[in-house]
Amino acid sequence: ERQAFFISSSNVDLIGSIFGEAYKRTLPAKIAFTETGSFTPSWNHFHDYSAMFSAGFVLPTWKRLGVNFNVNDNYINNPSPGYNPNSFQFVAGVAPLPR
Repeated sequence: ERQAFFISSSNVDLIGSIFGEAYKRTLPAKIAFTETGSFTPSWNHFHDYSAMFSAGFVLPTWKRLGVNFNVNDNYINNPSPGYNPNSFQFVAGVAPLPR
């Protein structure tokens, strides 16, 4: 993984692995819950790592349409100076249901 920043002295090439998991569950009323996560440690710079987490619900509403509610959280332990290491997003939308 190449991490390139605005300040080029902070750029780094990392060698690492991705450890991840995924979970999917159908709840009552055909509500779908999904969750994924991953952790990426670096093997050549032991203090560098990143992580990602995502979870969401799909609520069936009308015919083949569903309402989605998702949260995403990304973390990088060594961001460019002046930036927050954590980013959090909440996303809502309407989409066709999978068959």
